[in-house]
Amino acid sequence: MKQIEHEVDVVQQPVEEVWRVWMKNMQVSLPAAAPQHYSSLEYLDGPPLAPGGVFLVKYNPASFPHFDYFMGKWIAMDHDNYYAKAAILEGGHLGEHSSTANLFYSCKLVPGPTPNTCIIKWLFELDESTGHDFVDFIKEEMSILGASLDSHIASKA
Repeated sequence: MKQIEHEVDVVQQPVEEVWRVWMKNMQVSLPAAAPQHYSSLEYLDGPPLAPGGVFLVKYNPASFPHFDYFMGKWIAMDHDNYYAKAAILEGGHLGEHSSTANLFYSCKLVPGPTPNTCIIKWLFELDESTGHDFVDFIKEEMSILGASLDSHIASKA
């Protein structure tokens, strides 16, 4: 399995606030912060923000004509240490328009270089991908998400 690390630019918000808005309120904040990418998030089965919880994210069809949705399952969720890991079960980058298999996303929020800032550290684990440049695509998607969260939180302050 291939591992790809990606660090999102500094988010101009404290770790605790990003985690509260993004992870603890993901059902509302994900589509609100990045409507150009995501239209909704639903919890389908199990605990919403704990290991075993299954969720469905629907993409905005204007931005992602080949990807309708992805379904994921929380593998780890550590609210005290700002860490989450999910396995993608189906859809999205596992669909017919991609050759990626066994895809996992992990994120860890860490304090940034200055007070009241943070960095989102991503780790993607996947079986080798072929077809199109998946790695660059997913890094760009996560960078856009980080910037969108930053703007969303700032607009609510």
